Amino acid sequence: MKKINLYEMYTFGKAIAPLSAIEPSKKVRNHLFELWDARQKLISMTTDDSPVLSSARRAINRLIGVIDAALPRDITDALNIPDEEEFGWLHGPAISNGVKELESVLGNDMPDISSYVASQKGIYRTDDLIAHAEQQLSVEVRRVISPQACNDIREAGKCLAYELPTACAFHLWRSVETVMQQYYERLTGKTFDAAGVARNWGAYIIALKKENAEPKITFFLDHIRAEYRNPQTHPDELVSIEEAQRLFNVALSSIEQMVLTMTKMPSAPTPK
Repeated sequence: MKKINLYEMYTFGKAIAPLSAIEPSKKVRNHLFELWDARQKLISMTTDDSPVLSSARRAINRLIGVIDAALPRDITDALNIPDEEEFGWLHGPAISNGVKELESVLGNDMPDISSYVASQKGIYRTDDLIAHAEQQLSVEVRRVISPQACNDIREAGKCLAYELPTACAFHLWRSVETVMQQYYERLTGKTFDAAGVARNWGAYIIALKKENAEPKITFFLDHIRAEYRNPQTHPDELVSIEEAQRLFNVALSSIEQMVLTMTKMPSAPTPK
């Protein structure tokens, strides 16, 4: 997936448009820099991650070819073109017609390119949600949480940005559960599985309480379990985008609380 730079598309069109006015009688040197700039913009659209479709790339490559025929790629050779040299009937129409062909292909192709606008969700910038949602957590917390928890937070951010709220909640609760596991290991030196704890949040929270976990944290986790996480595991339960925004804050807050508590604890006991 590639983020489309809309300004880049604007400058691409702006650089190409003047070439359609090139005529056989015009001097090459008078258009040297606009031809050079247009060619560079065209080349940038031929890469594998270019937003244009294959048919447009073929038209772009043909236009690059006719520009190459009129203007050398070597800058020294380009600057040595005689002042009186004209485009002539060979290069002039080829360039202007190449531009018209490209415009026609783009006119057919561009409506089929899947491009969308993802609106900002609350105070979260769209770019931040898509690229690095885990940075909503403090640096101190990010140093402690596992790569799995970090990845789930990142995926939750993408889901929130792309308005997939139910999937967002799924990844949020996975990340909280992973940090619950870390918290338990810090208290006991064992995983939930190694301690024989059943695989459900209710059992996890009871196990944490037995190991004297911070009461405010277990109370908060139990509230999340009863009011949000468990109801949302049912197939007929759908999360709204507004609720997903609230849950994002709830999940990150619970993770912050667990991690900050862990950082104040002594080293975990050695497993027996």
